[in-house]
Amino acid sequence: MKRFDFKSVLGLLAIFGFFAVVFILIFSPGVQPTVEKILLILLGALVTLVKDVYGYYFGSSEGSAKKTELLSAAPAVAIDTSAAAPQAVTDDVVAAKGPGFGIQEPL
Repeated sequence: MKRFDFKSVLGLLAIFGFFAVVFILIFSPGVQPTVEKILLILLGALVTLVKDVYGYYFGSSEGSAKKTELLSAAPAVAIDTSAAAPQAVTDDVVAAKGPGFGIQEPL
């Protein structure tokens, strides 16, 4: 059963709050100057919230969250740890292979 997604509800509240503050600022001509300043500060905060909501749902974060969910649901794959670690390339290996193996020859 899928759990309730609070992120979408909070995102919708931010968007509706943004439009409510814009509506109040536009259609309420008798707002006191102190209340108007508070509403403008609130509007600035809501603009950043709406930007983040838009970026999450239409940007790469939603796809990344879905990828993480799919990877967590995938069956576990056994990793073979018995194989030896790859050996470092040393000077004697380079000399044995000849020119062009890890070294640039001057032209």
